[in-house]
Amino acid sequence: NISYNCLMNAYSKSDEDSADKVEAILEKMNSFAHDTNVFSSEAASRISPDETTYNSMMNYYASRKNDHISAQRAEDLLLQLSGLSQHDSGIKMDSTSFNIVLKA
Repeated sequence: NISYNCLMNAYSKSDEDSADKVEAILEKMNSFAHDTNVFSSEAASRISPDETTYNSMMNYYASRKNDHISAQRAEDLLLQLSGLSQHDSGIKMDSTSFNIVLKA
């Protein structure tokens, strides 16, 4: 999980358009987290996206200034994170999440 989050964070600091790569990382994390044929449930839970994952993704989109689609995507991720935090998934929103979206 830490490696994936670091990779997303690195993309957010890059000037290149890496939206497809960032989205692919989240998809891969979600598929690994739900594939108990490959990973034990303990290993899968360590790969699952967490609030840092969503904050890193929102930060990627928030760092794309003058792009309304990116700002909307950051807000969409915040709403998705809000839904996850309300469903006792172990993911909790924090003030960082809101501050990142405000930056967008």
